[in-house]
Amino acid sequence: MCDSPTVAVHLLADRPDLVVPVARLRWQEWGTEPGRQDLRWWIDVTGSEAGRTAPHVAFVAVSEADEAVGAVSIAPADLPERPALSPWVVGMIVQADRRGSGIGGALMSALQQWAAVSGISRLWVATGGPAVEFYRRCGWTVAEVLDRDNGEQATILTVRPGEPTRS
Repeated sequence: MCDSPTVAVHLLADRPDLVVPVARLRWQEWGTEPGRQDLRWWIDVTGSEAGRTAPHVAFVAVSEADEAVGAVSIAPADLPERPALSPWVVGMIVQADRRGSGIGGALMSALQQWAAVSGISRLWVATGGPAVEFYRRCGWTVAEVLDRDNGEQATILTVRPGEPTRS
């Protein structure tokens, strides 16, 4: 089961003042990817995710100092190689110096609870590296390891929101 830190998790739609800080966290992590080097791109994408209903839903973790320290969103599609799978967890980020403190688990818990209440029967994520173990600790199972057309490898994991997670 995921650990829970001392943060508050909100719909990003309820905290529009945090769209730019969340976008900045994502840009700092992934802003070197081709076509995504401009902070404005991240602000636009993050803002478009800040809705209240699928597929435009994002959650933000807020510290006691009222700053964005993490975020996660869902999207209708992520991997062109798997168009039938939906919805996808995307943009999962925790401030670098706060990783391992349970913030990611709190975000995933909020997202999965929201998905269960919203009638979403399955969520998907494509990731790699240490993130695979993070998702497994949060109750996700590996569905496939995909050799992508661009030469990268992605581990696809899935979870059924609302089902009990294993410890």
